[in-house]
Amino acid sequence: MALMMLDEFFDYKNRLMEMLCNNPDVVHLVTDCSTADVPNYDLPYTQIFPYEFIPETVGEGQTFICFDVDITKVYNKTFYQPVIYIWVFTHKSKFRLPDGGVRLDQLAAVINEQLNGSRFYGLGTLELHSVERFVPILDYNGRVLTFTTKDYNRLSPSNKAVPSNRKDRPVYPSNSNANTGTTDPVDPGDPGDPGDGGSDNGGGGVNP
Repeated sequence: MALMMLDEFFDYKNRLMEMLCNNPDVVHLVTDCSTADVPNYDLPYTQIFPYEFIPETVGEGQTFICFDVDITKVYNKTFYQPVIYIWVFTHKSKFRLPDGGVRLDQLAAVINEQLNGSRFYGLGTLELHSVERFVPILDYNGRVLTFTTKDYNRLSPSNKAVPSNRKDRPVYPSNSNANTGTTDPVDPGDPGDPGDGGSDNGGGGVNP
């Protein structure tokens, strides 16, 4: 049977890193430099991390983004619920932007604009679930954004086409004895229980 491999699920993080390093607003807000290179590949593992990370010591005030993914609910053999967490935090000296506003608020808004409603993660659209405050270390404040979607738990062992709203996903080899045919795209709707049309996201905020 062809399963939805976890390496595909964790590939969400590769896509997120690429998106963040190629977004001019994210790069300029994180580096605090309006002339920083975009795309900026100096940021991965220095100020943008694909896992939950809190620096033990920081020589000077900086801004950080961390992100990770969980599977918080498996509905059945067909669907599960991925959750994407994005932590943004900055030193108190970086809170206020030169043109007004708060750096954390602006970063959260830019990331939400890029991700909320995206069809590049899972089936259907990625949905914003919550935005909460947190304090990672002394003199730093942050926000954590939580997004939910729905994805295949396993793919059917047949030659049926993968629904067209799945982006950049491979078609797995199938059983040679299976019948061929096509299927209409799946419309998962909200991240609620499949088939009931509900909107219970099932995810919650995190407490880093």
